[in-house]
Amino acid sequence: MENYKERIFRFFLILTPFIIGFIGYLPLYNYDYFWSAYSAIRLYVLETDLEEINFFVELARWLAPLATAGAAITLIKEFRDPIIVWFKVFKIFNSYAVHGNSIYAFHLRKKLGKRSVNVEYSSALKATNQVILFDKDQEAVEFYNKFLNGKLRQNQKVYIHLNNVVREKLEKDNTIGVFNLYENCARIYWQKYPLFEPKTVAIIGFTEFGQKILEHGLLQNTFSIDKGVEYHIFGDSREFRALHYRLDSFAKINMPNPKGDAIYFHPNSWYENLDILKKADRIILCEKNDDNLTILSKITTLCPIGKGIVSEELAKEIYVRTDAEPLISTLFGSGDDKYSIIPFGSIDEICTLEYIVNENLLNRAKRIHQVYIEQQKEKGIDNLEGWESLSAFKRYSNISQGDHIIVKLKLLGFDVKWNVLVEGLDENLIKRIKARIKSLEPNEIAALSEIEHIRWNKYHYLYNWEYSPERCDAERKHDCLQPFADLSDFNKKKDFSAYENLAEIIKS
Repeated sequence: MENYKERIFRFFLILTPFIIGFIGYLPLYNYDYFWSAYSAIRLYVLETDLEEINFFVELARWLAPLATAGAAITLIKEFRDPIIVWFKVFKIFNSYAVHGNSIYAFHLRKKLGKRSVNVEYSSALKATNQVILFDKDQEAVEFYNKFLNGKLRQNQKVYIHLNNVVREKLEKDNTIGVFNLYENCARIYWQKYPLFEPKTVAIIGFTEFGQKILEHGLLQNTFSIDKGVEYHIFGDSREFRALHYRLDSFAKINMPNPKGDAIYFHPNSWYENLDILKKADRIILCEKNDDNLTILSKITTLCPIGKGIVSEELAKEIYVRTDAEPLISTLFGSGDDKYSIIPFGSIDEICTLEYIVNENLLNRAKRIHQVYIEQQKEKGIDNLEGWESLSAFKRYSNISQGDHIIVKLKLLGFDVKWNVLVEGLDENLIKRIKARIKSLEPNEIAALSEIEHIRWNKYHYLYNWEYSPERCDAERKHDCLQPFADLSDFNKKKDFSAYENLAEIIKS
């Protein structure tokens, strides 16, 4: 609509000298319409035809060159933009067409710069990489079906953002990658700020961001065979609990758990549970931007902390999900000796090609699956599914194992930064990791294997699997969903393979 109005406006500007000139020539040509129109047109090539002219003709004579230049520029632009799109689509291999009305789509186009193709032109649908980024799943799927489904060229790839729609069928097509910005946020958060010891965590706000923070936290923060994290959830959790109805298979719900995770779903608001916030080691605000700012202001006022509660070495951590980091910094700074205020989950952080394409993440997951195939072959089991044939659940099982690498390295004694998985490990560190794994004592191997089995169990229980002596994937039943001590030696070895092959898995 805006383009249409803009074109009408430009056309009117170009036509203005003709109208003024026509009005001026009418009395000079004794109201001869033909010659008045003819001479008005000639003004565009700087010809006046008559020696005696009036004010209107003089004005039109000066406006005409400007209109001519404007018309030329408009014409050039009309041809230039399609040519640029064509060049990007057919000559630049790594071009991206970002479709959608989401604020994240506008941000990604800007961030891509010259690699972004103008999606106003139909030829953009031929770009090598198609990113579909709408606010609603229905809009995203409808766009894919209308413009791309069955129409992709060789080497074209589609990345589609989905929140709640079932991914299974789409991800079976290896030309399609499904991503989720809320997952990106949670993945990056726990990679940057993992837990390696029992802590109390309060999550305020339990819509998409809060739910993903909890899901990834439950899986990522698996660091012990007999200790866990205590989570306190403030927000409407009814749907989440209905969709994840086997949480109590690995965590205590609304009660303490001295030997593992505990999840408290609070029916009351956070401000009615200030005692919990005061004892929490970490508070994570996952509401909308403005709401998080309001809550942050209230928490720092309502929850004064004395030195008897917080150690002098470490202040209470408040993590704020926000797209307005400068505003947080201006209003609150980075905190004080009582609070450490840390923004996370900005558009710049979660809406990047690295976490949309997920190339490094997927490569690690593929290597994990390849290790599994090789293990099964040792057992005499052939004809296993390759990565391309795996269900979405199994693919994400491997991805989940890859997400846990930072914790595994910590358990082995390597305190590495979160971005090491993106940038890659140097050869010297990889050699040290291999040497450490080879030097593990039997009791260390058993403990690490059990921790990995607990993490694996969590993943399956989180998505409503259950134990059965006979495995049946269609019914979500698995014979390994039991305590580590009850596993066969072969299955125990499968858990240790997550460490045994760690150096190979994390290679860039």
